[in-house]
Amino acid sequence: MKNVFSVILLLGCMTVFGQEAAQKVSWQFGASGGITTGGSSSVNTAYEFSDKSGFRTGAFAKYFFNPRYAIVSEIEFERRGFGLQVYNNGLQISDTSSLICWECYYTSSIDYQSFYLTFPFYLEFYKLSGKFGFMFKTGGYFSLTMQSYQDGYEELFIDPEKGLPFAAYGYEPGHYRNIYIGQVQDVVNTYDAGLLFGFGMTYSISEHLGVFTDFIAQFGMVTYFENPEMIETQSFSSSLRLGVYYKMFPLMKNK
Repeated sequence: MKNVFSVILLLGCMTVFGQEAAQKVSWQFGASGGITTGGSSSVNTAYEFSDKSGFRTGAFAKYFFNPRYAIVSEIEFERRGFGLQVYNNGLQISDTSSLICWECYYTSSIDYQSFYLTFPFYLEFYKLSGKFGFMFKTGGYFSLTMQSYQDGYEELFIDPEKGLPFAAYGYEPGHYRNIYIGQVQDVVNTYDAGLLFGFGMTYSISEHLGVFTDFIAQFGMVTYFENPEMIETQSFSSSLRLGVYYKMFPLMKNK
């Protein structure tokens, strides 16, 4: 009889403990969207970069270990891009050649835009104050390049007089201009990956429903161009998002 009561007491304690532990965790599901500003950088100082605007939108799932810590996985569709400009005053056949035409020049200005399917994954740290919550996030992301586009031109001018010796090397004097517009083929990398940091604020409308806003910065660690003849660059972006979430509490609750 004592053994029966002991088993019942043990099962009761395990049930209560399991219910209390279950209530300490929860899931959140939601969606978000916002604007993005993208850019790029390189160790090659001959090039100049300009930022371009874009967007991102998607859905997420969030698991809370406790009210202060959560792990988040997202799937987003986003557009990022940048502008690339270069101007070289003076042309030289090679680095060691003494033949230089200072009246000649080469310039280009091309904007690149890429569409990505992005998978951010990160940890969130929370500070709660009533219905408000303040969060900091750190992690990484992986993006698959879906399509890329370019829009711009490159221009070459070889002076009819000072550039005349270049004709012996296959460069006829004149003014040449190429226009680039449309989809890019075999130039842009097929993926991107890097680090992610951010912060934001949440507001609970009800026990299950809430809204949030956050700021996210992504720093790419993969060169944007796949073609080895292109300049090596690392992309970065910053985003401001608005979103809504639904919080699912465990099914098992104390009665």
